Amino acid sequence: MVDWWRKRFIWLTWGDYGDFSQENIERVVEEASRRNCNLLEVVSYKGDINREFALYDSKVLPKWDGAGGRDLLREQVEAAHRKGLRTRTYLNVHYYGDEFYSKHRDWAQVKSDGKRLTLCTATVSRCA
Repeated sequence: MVDWWRKRFIWLTWGDYGDFSQENIERVVEEASRRNCNLLEVVSYKGDINREFALYDSKVLPKWDGAGGRDLLREQVEAAHRKGLRTRTYLNVHYYGDEFYSKHRDWAQVKSDGKRLTLCTATVSRCA
């Protein structure tokens, strides 16, 4: 028997959901189910390297205005589970921009010379 994580899965991006309406979330889940996927990688935030917003109530990131009072992470997970799909949540835990760094300097990775570690175009790499 093949382990569930070795089977086919689908990666979900912000564009797949459009405006994150309940209809769009259900559409994406239905499409994944129709294609015989067994796992959806759901998203937990919107934004870019310098400004990220949580799709759920977070103690660290501000909530995305487009979510209103909804918990969009929970809605994605519950929709997938109703179709019998497992979920894996993507959390950006390895790099952030200057604004986040200015609030959480003690979370940054530093090199032996004391300078902060950067990845890709990121300003700072966070300790995960």
